[in-house]
Amino acid sequence: MKRIALLMLALSVVLFSQVSPVSVPDIAGTGVAASVASVLPAQGIADPGTVRFIQFVAPASNTGTVRVGDSKISTTRGIPLAAGAGHNAPTVCSGSINDCKTYTAAWYFLVAAGDKVSIVIGR
Repeated sequence: MKRIALLMLALSVVLFSQVSPVSVPDIAGTGVAASVASVLPAQGIADPGTVRFIQFVAPASNTGTVRVGDSKISTTRGIPLAAGAGHNAPTVCSGSINDCKTYTAAWYFLVAAGDKVSIVIGR
Protein backbone atom coordinates (compact mmCIF):
# COMPACT_ATOMS: atom_id res chain seq x y z
CA MET A 1 0.00 0.00 0.00
CA LYS A 2 2.88 2.36 0.82
CA ARG A 3 4.42 1.68 -2.57
CA ILE A 4 1.19 2.58 -4.34
CA ALA A 5 0.93 5.81 -2.34
CA LEU A 6 4.54 6.72 -3.15
CA LEU A 7 4.00 5.88 -6.81
CA MET A 8 0.91 8.11 -6.94
CA LEU A 9 2.82 10.94 -5.25
CA ALA A 10 5.70 10.61 -7.69
CA LEU A 11 3.31 10.54 -10.64
CA SER A 12 1.53 13.71 -9.47
CA VAL A 13 4.87 15.52 -9.11
CA VAL A 14 5.85 14.53 -12.65
CA LEU A 15 2.50 15.57 -14.11
CA PHE A 16 2.47 18.96 -12.42
CA SER A 17 6.04 19.77 -13.38
CA GLN A 18 5.60 19.09 -17.10
CA VAL A 19 7.11 21.55 -19.53
CA SER A 20 4.93 22.92 -22.31
CA PRO A 21 6.99 23.32 -25.50
CA VAL A 22 6.17 26.19 -27.83
CA SER A 23 7.44 25.87 -31.39
CA VAL A 24 8.43 29.11 -33.06
CA PRO A 25 8.10 29.22 -36.87
CA ASP A 26 11.50 29.10 -38.61
CA ILE A 27 13.16 32.49 -38.58
CA ALA A 28 14.84 33.65 -41.78
CA GLY A 29 18.28 35.14 -41.38
CA THR A 30 19.04 38.80 -41.96
CA GLY A 31 22.70 38.84 -40.99
CA VAL A 32 21.81 40.91 -37.90
CA ALA A 33 21.79 39.57 -34.33
CA ALA A 34 18.39 39.37 -32.61
CA SER A 35 17.25 38.28 -29.16
CA VAL A 36 14.75 35.49 -28.70
CA ALA A 37 12.54 37.98 -26.84
CA SER A 38 12.51 40.35 -29.82
CA VAL A 39 11.32 37.78 -32.36
CA LEU A 40 8.57 36.05 -30.38
CA PRO A 41 5.90 38.79 -30.77
CA ALA A 42 6.45 38.92 -34.54
CA GLN A 43 5.69 35.19 -34.58
CA GLY A 44 2.44 35.68 -32.66
CA ILE A 45 3.90 34.44 -29.36
CA ALA A 46 3.82 36.65 -26.27
CA ASP A 47 7.28 36.87 -24.72
CA PRO A 48 7.07 35.19 -21.31
CA GLY A 49 10.38 36.73 -20.17
CA THR A 50 11.57 33.54 -18.51
CA VAL A 51 11.28 30.03 -19.89
CA ARG A 52 12.26 26.53 -18.79
CA PHE A 53 14.45 26.04 -21.87
CA ILE A 54 15.37 27.47 -25.26
CA GLN A 55 16.52 25.15 -28.02
CA PHE A 56 18.14 26.43 -31.20
CA VAL A 57 18.55 24.25 -34.31
CA ALA A 58 20.22 25.17 -37.59
CA PRO A 59 18.23 23.34 -40.30
CA ALA A 60 20.21 20.87 -42.41
CA SER A 61 19.46 22.94 -45.52
CA ASN A 62 21.51 25.91 -44.23
CA THR A 63 24.70 26.77 -46.08
CA GLY A 64 26.22 28.98 -43.35
CA THR A 65 26.79 28.80 -39.61
CA VAL A 66 24.22 30.06 -37.10
CA ARG A 67 25.69 31.73 -34.00
CA VAL A 68 23.99 31.84 -30.58
CA GLY A 69 25.10 33.60 -27.42
CA ASP A 70 24.89 36.97 -25.71
CA SER A 71 24.23 40.40 -27.21
CA LYS A 72 27.83 40.62 -28.47
CA ILE A 73 27.62 37.71 -30.94
CA SER A 74 29.00 38.19 -34.40
CA THR A 75 30.05 36.04 -37.33
CA THR A 76 33.15 35.11 -35.33
CA ARG A 77 31.77 35.20 -31.77
CA GLY A 78 29.22 32.95 -30.08
CA ILE A 79 28.43 29.25 -30.20
CA PRO A 80 28.66 28.09 -33.84
CA LEU A 81 25.91 25.79 -35.09
CA ALA A 82 26.70 24.10 -38.37
CA ALA A 83 23.82 22.97 -40.59
CA GLY A 84 21.89 20.28 -38.73
CA ALA A 85 23.34 21.13 -35.30
CA GLY A 86 21.50 22.36 -32.24
CA HIS A 87 22.05 23.95 -28.82
CA ASN A 88 20.02 23.92 -25.63
CA ALA A 89 20.41 27.13 -23.63
CA PRO A 90 21.37 26.24 -20.05
CA THR A 91 19.00 27.05 -17.22
CA VAL A 92 19.61 28.22 -13.69
CA CYS A 93 17.79 26.37 -10.91
CA SER A 94 17.00 27.82 -7.51
CA GLY A 95 15.51 25.08 -5.41
CA SER A 96 13.40 22.51 -7.22
CA ILE A 97 13.42 21.49 -10.86
CA ASN A 98 10.29 23.63 -11.31
CA ASP A 99 12.35 26.74 -10.56
CA CYS A 100 14.77 26.24 -13.48
CA LYS A 101 14.68 29.08 -15.96
CA THR A 102 16.53 31.16 -18.50
CA TYR A 103 15.73 34.61 -19.90
CA THR A 104 14.57 35.10 -23.48
CA ALA A 105 16.11 38.58 -23.59
CA ALA A 106 19.54 37.19 -22.67
CA TRP A 107 19.85 34.82 -25.66
CA TYR A 108 20.70 36.10 -29.12
CA PHE A 109 21.12 34.42 -32.48
CA LEU A 110 22.74 35.48 -35.72
CA VAL A 111 21.69 33.87 -39.00
CA ALA A 112 23.06 34.72 -42.43
CA ALA A 113 20.65 35.90 -45.12
CA GLY A 114 19.24 32.89 -46.94
CA ASP A 115 19.59 30.59 -43.91
CA LYS A 116 17.15 29.92 -41.05
CA VAL A 117 17.05 29.01 -37.39
CA SER A 118 14.44 26.88 -35.63
CA ILE A 119 13.63 27.75 -32.01
CA VAL A 120 11.56 25.95 -29.40
CA ILE A 121 10.93 27.41 -25.96
CA GLY A 122 9.64 25.54 -22.93
CA ARG A 123 7.17 27.12 -20.54
